[in-house]
Amino acid sequence: MPDLPEDHRRIVIRPRDGLDLRKAGHCKVAEAVMAAVKITYDAAGEDVVCPNVTQNIVVISTPLEEHANYVRIKQIKVGEKVYTVNAYYSAGDGYCKGVIRNVDREITEKELNTMIVHSGNPTAMQAKRIKDTGSVVIVFEGYEVPNHVKVGGVLLKCYLYRRQVDVCYICAKVGHRANVCPTPEKKTCRGCGVENPTDSHECKAKCKLCGKGHPTGDRTCKQRYQTLFIQTTWAQKAGCVKTQQVSGGSPTWQPGSEELKQMREENSLLKEMVMTPKEEIGTLRKALEATSKSAPVAMETSAGPVGRKRKAVGDVAVSDKDGFESFRETMEKSPSEITNILQQLRVDVREFKSIALITSMAGADGNAKFGSENGGAK
Repeated sequence: MPDLPEDHRRIVIRPRDGLDLRKAGHCKVAEAVMAAVKITYDAAGEDVVCPNVTQNIVVISTPLEEHANYVRIKQIKVGEKVYTVNAYYSAGDGYCKGVIRNVDREITEKELNTMIVHSGNPTAMQAKRIKDTGSVVIVFEGYEVPNHVKVGGVLLKCYLYRRQVDVCYICAKVGHRANVCPTPEKKTCRGCGVENPTDSHECKAKCKLCGKGHPTGDRTCKQRYQTLFIQTTWAQKAGCVKTQQVSGGSPTWQPGSEELKQMREENSLLKEMVMTPKEEIGTLRKALEATSKSAPVAMETSAGPVGRKRKAVGDVAVSDKDGFESFRETMEKSPSEITNILQQLRVDVREFKSIALITSMAGADGNAKFGSENGGAK
């Protein structure tokens, strides 16, 4: 069905008695509607009559409130046959629907409109009972459903109307309801799809909406209030495509190659930053070990008959010439040079701590970013 003007009022006409809009012809149907309200094509002006063959309904769009008499149509004549119709306002652009419950079934539809469409409910436009139940659907002007509706002198809780997927209980097809079925004489089982089923036929039910073992559009079906195909905008923005089908199955994801390539490059850079301080740590450790080996050896004194002698603590191996050479070279250095070496070591240690702190912070931020970007694509 084509897009209709947003500022127009919309009226839906549901034909009965087996009128098939696919076979009747659009021009004949439009002419029958105009004749029912006694309006010529010239007087209709911007009015648009648009048959919807999928749902087997007629949608009328009009900018003039006085032309809204289409909603009072009770029957139309197509060809030589008269068909009963049901007309009501549609919640198109600029309108919304609410539903109230536990309304007395003895109240007629005309009485309902008198009790609901008044100054106490300024945005209410029309009320319509759902079949022979106690639930009544109300069309409101605007996009806000009030919390309560004044029905006569009583305030009733009003709920947002949830549109269901249309399922025909006669031909078992999805897209139209039983009251507008174009083939009312053709009975089909909603469970297994057998034509003209008997009461004793073996039915292996399979829902056309969710694929589970119950009749199509059953009250227990979780897909009654959902559209057939859903695409999430946030997944597309993240470089991924997610498609959920009503028929079941797990959704498939296709990660964006550019995003994944960028994250891998960032991860590689972080690894290099972590390895750099590790190499510097190894260099510092070697320098510290060399310094500790070059430190002077403590001496202890012993008293003898000749006098006091000093000897090294522990026995020194005769073959350890490298240790003596290192000790001699260290002792030959001036105290100022030793002090400079120690100061340089302290500076190197401070720089290493700073590098390690910056690297750990950068790694945490990178991991958080990497995790958040990957977490959104699960």
